[in-house]
Amino acid sequence: MNNTSSLQTLSEGLHTPLKIAAAYALIGGLWILFSDRLLALLVSDPETLARLQTFKGWLYVIITACLLYVLVRRSIANIQRSEQALRESEETLRKSEEHLRNVIDGLGPHMFVGVMTLDGTLIEANRPVLEMAGLKPEDVLGKPFEETYWWSYSEPVKQQLRDAIRQAARGEICRYDAVVRVGEDRFITIDFCLRSLVDETGRIVNLIPSAVDITERKRAEESLHEYTERLQILREMDQAILEAQSSEAIAQAALQRIRQLVPCPRASVAVFDLEAHKATVLAAHANGKTIVGAGARVSLEVFGDIELLRQGKVHVVEDILTLSRPSSVIQALRADKVRSYINVPLVAQGELIGTLNLGAEEPNTFTEEQIEIAREVAAALAIAIENARLYEQEQRHAEELEQKVKERTTELEAANQELRAANIAMLNLLEDLNAAKRELEERAHLLEEAMQRAQEADRLKTAFLATVSHELRTPLASIKGFASTLLADDVTWDAESQRDFIETIDHEADRLTELIGQLLDMSRLESGTLRIDREPCHLTDILARTEDRLRALTAQYRLVLEVSPELPALNVDPDRIGNVLTNLVENAAKFAPPGTKITVTAWAEDGYVVVSVADEGPGIAPEDQERLFERFYRVDNELTRSKSGTGLGLAICKGLVEAHGGRIWVESEPGQGATFFVSLPAAR
Repeated sequence: MNNTSSLQTLSEGLHTPLKIAAAYALIGGLWILFSDRLLALLVSDPETLARLQTFKGWLYVIITACLLYVLVRRSIANIQRSEQALRESEETLRKSEEHLRNVIDGLGPHMFVGVMTLDGTLIEANRPVLEMAGLKPEDVLGKPFEETYWWSYSEPVKQQLRDAIRQAARGEICRYDAVVRVGEDRFITIDFCLRSLVDETGRIVNLIPSAVDITERKRAEESLHEYTERLQILREMDQAILEAQSSEAIAQAALQRIRQLVPCPRASVAVFDLEAHKATVLAAHANGKTIVGAGARVSLEVFGDIELLRQGKVHVVEDILTLSRPSSVIQALRADKVRSYINVPLVAQGELIGTLNLGAEEPNTFTEEQIEIAREVAAALAIAIENARLYEQEQRHAEELEQKVKERTTELEAANQELRAANIAMLNLLEDLNAAKRELEERAHLLEEAMQRAQEADRLKTAFLATVSHELRTPLASIKGFASTLLADDVTWDAESQRDFIETIDHEADRLTELIGQLLDMSRLESGTLRIDREPCHLTDILARTEDRLRALTAQYRLVLEVSPELPALNVDPDRIGNVLTNLVENAAKFAPPGTKITVTAWAEDGYVVVSVADEGPGIAPEDQERLFERFYRVDNELTRSKSGTGLGLAICKGLVEAHGGRIWVESEPGQGATFFVSLPAAR
């Protein structure tokens, strides 16, 4: 409840008794006017009429007194209630104002919020902003907002604020960026907003100004704008450099743009002749006349420390009056009105080829940012000039060649026939040479491949000999050891022990026989003399012959044979194909963990009988699968090194299968076992 509603309540409390009093006065007046006449008509006795009139008077007085008492009590009660309501309203208003002030102050020093009257007088403002500006509430509150410390420094700023106040007083929202003073010679940019505050009836009662410091954002926007302009100018410069045809044109294009990025009255590009200790000015720009223009040739000492430039460092002179240079150099610079300058090295392919020179008429002119921009321009400029110089050299070389061609044209025309014949002979010779060269290259390539194969074969043979010698020595050592034991005179063995020794000798002799058989088979396969005795048979017959051997080899495994008797017949050597299957099963048992399954499967496919031997071993890496069927080759890992073998088994299998017109291959994934396939043509 506010003051307006409290006064309204007080007015209503007084208005009701006044209406009752007015009605009573009207009725009482009519009673006095007409009661005497009524009594005169009704009572003729004067004494009785006098008593009645007296009684009527006292009755009227009593009623009037009672009515006045009631009216006064009621009025007093209404006034007391109105006063209580007014006090409560004033307390609510005070708390509301205090809450509003706390809310405003709680916004901190980075956002200004206040309350103004419609004529622009500031009546409330958040204290942290005042404290940041070093102001006290009494310095600004109760004063026109435009005359406060922030706005009073500039008449245009004040006028813009006055216009905004008028707009807000009409109910419009006014928002714009403004620059205000916050300290001695310190200004910030704010996002200023002014809007109206209305009461419950919609009437505008106050104005609410608010402001946020956007100085950093403005600076960031300006920096971004400057950076965008810088990139645009650099892009235009790169385009102009690309379109330029000569070093001079490239230098001119670069200077036109760099003066937009780095304001400087004088700029030039020079290329160095380090051997002659001279420099040539390719291009020069100046606001006025310059002593050293394009095409001028000057001493390198003008450019300061050449060794510093060789290192890629910028030579910065903040004031030429501090230079300990020959007076002629200082005089030349001062004559050109140069007070400070920088020499930015042009480095191409690690070599110093010149400088980009920027001069100013005031000392300490160039900032670090401007020097960095000059570095970027110089880097692109150096590459472009070096490319242009190389192009110009090529052009001159081409022109010289063209001139020489023209000079020789007359002579060539005179000896045209002879030259034509010589050209034909030369072409034939070149063709022969090219053919011989190609042949030599092919032979060299073949020789290199042969040498690589020979080296690999030699390595494999060496490894094979070492393996074979080991494989031979081991059973021979057992045979020799047990034979010597049996032949010893000083020991007598019982029959069972002698039989064990002889069985061991027999087993090792079988190993030797198998090894020698493999060597002989490999030799016969390579020489093409291996005998194949073909005969019609079925795969089930071959497996029946070898099943005992296969069961013995897989005693510690689960051997599964999945072969249908309905398979087509084969025309093969049963012993040779049996050896192939035995070798594949033996390999599976050699490398698969004991207790795992080894599966032999067969099926018919497109006129062939395909047999597969699958294990659950460690698998074979892809790079080893390509060489698995080469002779002497063994996979080099910890598992294979722990197993005996010559590296001939799979090579012999491949030779035997191919001798029957078939094919052998392997499919495997590391860690998922391996499956070997043998495909043999069915009998016709």
